[in-house]
Amino acid sequence: MLDDVGSRRAAVAARHPEWHPVTLDGWLDARAEENGDRPLVLTDRLSYTYAEVQASSRALAAGLREWGIGQGDRVAVLMRSEEHTSELQSPMYLVC
Repeated sequence: MLDDVGSRRAAVAARHPEWHPVTLDGWLDARAEENGDRPLVLTDRLSYTYAEVQASSRALAAGLREWGIGQGDRVAVLMRSEEHTSELQSPMYLVC
């Protein structure tokens, strides 16, 4: 098992020789740019692409901003089903 972990760490280090800090919204934007049409959320009943999650997240974040919610505010998210999973990403666009 230790060799397996070691080989994984080596593979990650080879792929990412330098650490570049990134925000969550920056990560999603980069992934949507690279893989916009690929699925990010995939269940037995539905799927959302990186681009769809990005668009949904930005739209919800814009709505929260219109209500006066901004950086430093706390946002609780209550969901009835996995159909709303992508909305968990939305508050991260408020801190930009």
